[in-house]
Amino acid sequence: MHTQHSRRLQLWLLIITALSAALLGFIIVWIAGNGVMPSDRRRVVLGANDATPTQPAAQRSPTAKLETPTFIPLPAELTPSALPTPASADEPPTESPAESAPPIEPIVPPVPTERPSAPAVQPTPRPPVPIRVDGSQVRLEDTAWQGGYGQGRGYGGRSATWVYGSGTAYSTMTAAVTLDRQPQGTAALRVEGMDSEGRAKTPILITVNGQQIFRGPNPLPDDDLPLESGTWDAASWTFNAALLRPGQNVIQIRNLAQGEFGRPPFFMLDYADLILDDEARPKPAPTNQPAPPPQPTDAPTPQPEPSSPEPTSIPAPAPELPTAEPTQGSAAAEIRLEDTAWQGGYGQGRSYGGRSATWVYGSGTAYSTMTAAVTLDRQPQGTAALRVEGMDSEGRAKTPIRITVNDQTIFQGPNPLPDDDLPLESGTWDAASWTFDAALLQPGPNTIQIRNLAQGAFGQPPFFMLDYAVLVVP
Repeated sequence: MHTQHSRRLQLWLLIITALSAALLGFIIVWIAGNGVMPSDRRRVVLGANDATPTQPAAQRSPTAKLETPTFIPLPAELTPSALPTPASADEPPTESPAESAPPIEPIVPPVPTERPSAPAVQPTPRPPVPIRVDGSQVRLEDTAWQGGYGQGRGYGGRSATWVYGSGTAYSTMTAAVTLDRQPQGTAALRVEGMDSEGRAKTPILITVNGQQIFRGPNPLPDDDLPLESGTWDAASWTFNAALLRPGQNVIQIRNLAQGEFGRPPFFMLDYADLILDDEARPKPAPTNQPAPPPQPTDAPTPQPEPSSPEPTSIPAPAPELPTAEPTQGSAAAEIRLEDTAWQGGYGQGRSYGGRSATWVYGSGTAYSTMTAAVTLDRQPQGTAALRVEGMDSEGRAKTPIRITVNDQTIFQGPNPLPDDDLPLESGTWDAASWTFDAALLQPGPNTIQIRNLAQGAFGQPPFFMLDYAVLVVP
């Protein structure tokens, strides 16, 4: 037993000696191979001592003979116990920490973030380039808004301008509009755009000439990132037209949230419409202008009076009664107003269902009211009527409308005309009539107006369609 034990001990000593020799040879070869780089570094630093570093490599090269005991399979079992000992000896050549140079990479991202700061000065000089308005509405494309980012960059099939967080150079967009008069009544700002992606709504502030007309979360739909197809929609804000003034007016939209350039929360605008109340817009040109003749007719009437008193014996057959009766009982005059005679609606001659037509869309659009003007040569008496040939939008819900004659309401309620037969688009044209006191009419210009009272978007129900109208004057 003692002999076997001594043999086993000798065998283990032999194996350990061989492995130690092989491992020592491997370490020497590794040091000799990796030692070239430090010598090269010394050459760069020392310069004149180029010959000295090469000598250690020459001295170590003979030790390469130890590679012959290729006991590489065995170190795999003993590497855990062997590696800790040479690790301390190998620590010096670990000049490889030169790889710590990668910390230079953080220099790259900060460079682009400084680019937006350059145009930050540009928004202030540009707003004084106003858009002149002499009608009832003006469209402000995204390129008309200064201070935001993009101004014409494409997104979701549209061009758009972005306003990013208040900590960026693109947190505010401004547009200038020049008016030729003082608007009256109620004005509206309608914006086509969207909000940034995510559930959190972007807080925005909208001002007209420095006066707030809206402050709160952006009501427009969220962006559908990563689809980038665009969820464009419209939102409208009404305000007192007294905030506007003749001359230059400034409209501003500001992002109140903190944020970074190119990141939510942001606000996107495709275009905006400034809509003035109909009372402030110029009256449409009358369709007929025989207004001067009726005025002289009042002058001749006093002249027959002197002749009538002379034949005092003929009071019974006085012609005054017959003259009064013909004005009431004579054939009524009919004035036809084609769809092209109505101003303010959309279409004015566009074909639908075999007819030309004009549409009035929801009150939040630029096409919510249509107006026609008629000039009469006398004061009508009795009962007048307005007959409209048209239709309602598709669906069960009826469009609420209001019809006025010289600003006096003659009808307010659901549109009685039949619903559109979409998708057939064959047209369900029909007529509806409203009677009213002819005293609402007057000699000279008269204004007839049809307004859509429902909220809605352009091109979407609820809407009202008109082919033509007939004013029946007694």
